[in-house]
Amino acid sequence: MLFSRPLKRSSAPQSLPLLPLSALTPGKVGAEAVIDYSTKHGSSVYKEYKAALPTVWDLKGKGLVVFIQEFLTRAQDAGWTKSTMQVTKFNNADGTPIDLITEYGKIDVDTLKAQCDVFLLPGGANFQTRATQNNKLMAECLLSSVTASAKQALIADRGQYTFDGTIYAPMPAVMLEVKGNIDDFFNTFDKWHTQLIGRGEDLDDALDCLWDGLKAAPCEKFSKWIQDKYDLHIEDDPTWGPITVEELTKRVKAKYNLMVTNKEYGSASKEQAEIIALRAQIDALKGDLKLSVAPKGNSKGDKKDKKGGEKGGKEKKTKNTKAKGDKQRQKQEESWKKTPPKDGEPTTKTVGDHTFNWCVHHMAWVWHKSKKL
Repeated sequence: MLFSRPLKRSSAPQSLPLLPLSALTPGKVGAEAVIDYSTKHGSSVYKEYKAALPTVWDLKGKGLVVFIQEFLTRAQDAGWTKSTMQVTKFNNADGTPIDLITEYGKIDVDTLKAQCDVFLLPGGANFQTRATQNNKLMAECLLSSVTASAKQALIADRGQYTFDGTIYAPMPAVMLEVKGNIDDFFNTFDKWHTQLIGRGEDLDDALDCLWDGLKAAPCEKFSKWIQDKYDLHIEDDPTWGPITVEELTKRVKAKYNLMVTNKEYGSASKEQAEIIALRAQIDALKGDLKLSVAPKGNSKGDKKDKKGGEKGGKEKKTKNTKAKGDKQRQKQEESWKKTPPKDGEPTTKTVGDHTFNWCVHHMAWVWHKSKKL
């Protein structure tokens, strides 16, 4: 016989060595090494990671969360967030590490540019390395992932992120996210305010809501300016004057546009919340209004059935009982400002460290005198 003994079988099947989990995408393989674009692998990596994100963004706030998530996924898959060649994490002016994708607006332009110079300027420690390639891929990805109108707005500001013909990709990434937040805040508030007016609702809280939202803006200098103006508003300072929602919106937009033009907008303190949280608050308030207030002029369903509810099985309209918190307490503490002096009583009085005068024009106790109006 050709074989006099049975073949010996292996007791366990041999297995191939497993790749580390960090290398499950092409961009993470050799994350420190320069990619050779002349090879099939290098060409594939370039095409895959410079491509537009799955969802093209129009800079409106409702699409910001999706944009950030898709951008973060792309950055992680492409290797932009890991190793010494990463291009998404930097230190702000006080040395605090900042992730540009999830903590945008917390680093100033000059500080960010100086750290990008390391891999984008000739002579930089990481010039013409994988970090330089990562920057190029990120830039092309960003410009491909916004609508035509959004791209025009971004190109109009190219002087803020392009130096010697090179796009500093981390900078337009921050600009897109911050701009999407502040613009959408104004649009969302304007829409909500218009709906309230159309319903004939009480607008006492609209101005307070606008003030609260503006004070949460992710820019330290802008937020301080808002706080200073709010203090003048609370003190009825005549230099600021009685103000409406429309007038406040107009003045704030003018200030914001001026700061953007002067490259002053974008540096935030640690304590300030991102303005996207504000949008969520306004959306929640809009939801409360939809549940508690029916549009006027709807004759159907206004009549009550015998059980006290509305016909058609609709819930009985209830008053919005959303907690007012500090604003309600503040109104109670300042209710005396609307109480006029009785006949024969003085029209000037001192409260705390301030002297107030009764103004017949505002029908309130204010700092200025009536004759000055």
